[in-house]
Amino acid sequence: MDNFKIDFEVRDTSESEKMEFGIFCDRVVDELKEICGLEFRIKKTEVMKNNAVKMCGVSISEVESKIAPTIYLESFYKEYMEGDKNIQEIVNGILKVYSSNRNPGFFGIDEFMNFESVQNKIGFRLVNKARNEKMLSGIPHRDFLDLAVIYVVYVGEKESFGSVTVKNEHIKVWGVGEEELYATAMENMNELVNPRICGITDIIEKDIFGYDVLPMYVLTNRSGCYAAAGILSPDILREFAEERAVNLILLPSSVHEMIILPEYEEMDINELRGMVLSVNRSVVHDEDYLSDEVYRYDLKNDMISVVR
Repeated sequence: MDNFKIDFEVRDTSESEKMEFGIFCDRVVDELKEICGLEFRIKKTEVMKNNAVKMCGVSISEVESKIAPTIYLESFYKEYMEGDKNIQEIVNGILKVYSSNRNPGFFGIDEFMNFESVQNKIGFRLVNKARNEKMLSGIPHRDFLDLAVIYVVYVGEKESFGSVTVKNEHIKVWGVGEEELYATAMENMNELVNPRICGITDIIEKDIFGYDVLPMYVLTNRSGCYAAAGILSPDILREFAEERAVNLILLPSSVHEMIILPEYEEMDINELRGMVLSVNRSVVHDEDYLSDEVYRYDLKNDMISVVR
């Protein structure tokens, strides 16, 4: 409805003590239901994200709409617990997020179920295979080293986009197989994701690798999201390695990026693996974890393998 409007003024209710997360989520949903009224469907939802990370959200949709975006509540709860915002301000913020994103600039459900409508929006991501067994059982995928390639349909345009994970029921309706999905995602890679390798200004010092300085690079993309899948590109690693006439060592920083090092004989792979483990345990969020392994790109064979 074009005249969509929500009154963001919420009644003030005093809070004598902080709520636990589950109670906080229920309270937010109750407040939203009271504000939005019968014209909207408000529902608490629990979503299994990457690496079996469970997140709590609230889905909001107009009664006549088939699209119900989910707004996750973890970041709002953090603001609440840190005293930055009270419940009323949290609810206002959620309504403003919904109002700004209620029309994803994409297409409806009927169009989504037509493969030709989504074909140029299909991309892929890399996830850890062992940590996502349950999710992988319900979606088309292919194994890649200790990882798995999964498929998504991008929603939105340019840097402002979301995604919908492709499920087995989708490809059944589309009448396509996993091989066609992979080929389609590969064709779309440069247009949708635009992977690229950039230099990192920070350096690793001599006491680790035996070099005064060692250049580091990062595989990223246009949005900075899920860029690790760029190693699937048939050209990006090969061209980078050919320019330097070296093999490459790949360190999985997260699902969002891959650190790249030119390989040298004096490298201590155990030291590198220790670095990856340390970063994964102390810095990377559970949902963003990719792998503890170290990979090598072999220029002669044009192949990626796990370094043992």
